[in-house]
Amino acid sequence: MDLFPLAHSLDRGSSSYRCGASGQRFLASRSRETHHRLRAEIGRFPLIRFTGWSIAKAVSKAWAPVLSMRGFDEFIEKTGLAGTLGQANVDAGVILVELLSYFIL
Repeated sequence: MDLFPLAHSLDRGSSSYRCGASGQRFLASRSRETHHRLRAEIGRFPLIRFTGWSIAKAVSKAWAPVLSMRGFDEFIEKTGLAGTLGQANVDAGVILVELLSYFIL
């Protein structure tokens, strides 16, 4: 009595489960292509991450003086947030620039 008939039919290569040599070559080539594509994507991730970080830093450094020249501090004073932010020792321009850099990232 055979306890595992399906396993034995797979071992013997029954026609319903066998894909043949051409099918095995196809699956092996697809596996290699997927492996190489995945390695390429993983290799590019640090480069993309560094590029985004450097762009975010450059934009934030460029926007800090622009905000001060455009009178962002006076705008904050007119809104009434200057007192609250002054008690917390926080500069609103710095917060806005940091939010901008996080948005870019």
